[in-house]
Amino acid sequence: MDMTFRELAEDEVERCAGWLTASEPWIALGFDQAKSEWALRRVGLEKWVAVDSDDTPVGIALLNFGGPFVGYLQILCVAPEQRGRGIGSALIGFAEERIFARHNNMFICVTDFNTDAQRLYARHGFEQVGRLENFLVTGHAELLLRKTRGPIFAPPAPNDGGA
Repeated sequence: MDMTFRELAEDEVERCAGWLTASEPWIALGFDQAKSEWALRRVGLEKWVAVDSDDTPVGIALLNFGGPFVGYLQILCVAPEQRGRGIGSALIGFAEERIFARHNNMFICVTDFNTDAQRLYARHGFEQVGRLENFLVTGHAELLLRKTRGPIFAPPAPNDGGA
């Protein structure tokens, strides 16, 4: 698939939020349309959309460069009808380029029951470094994953093309 990345436009938020409301883990986490739109409009995040050759959004990635885990992929979602086509992997690769250009570590949280996402992140070299019980909802844990190129206080490692 021909794909490029650009910033998420305000008039695309409603559509992209609909992907969250129709997908796990967001269904189990209680993300209705309003909460999903709020999440996609949060200030201070880089909001990127993968688009096809017609400039139609097919996936989103929200990056957080603040807080205790600088270089955090906060939301990754692919349009339900587009899944299984490599878009999630492409978004992860794009996020890695953005994050590793500035920092040596990249973080992701994945809900404990979201085993498909866990396998995807493992294929991209992420390792579990923590478990946050009852973090978002009672009865489920968020698994903290990290991919690293070195210590936080070292200069960013050069991009070797194998992020």
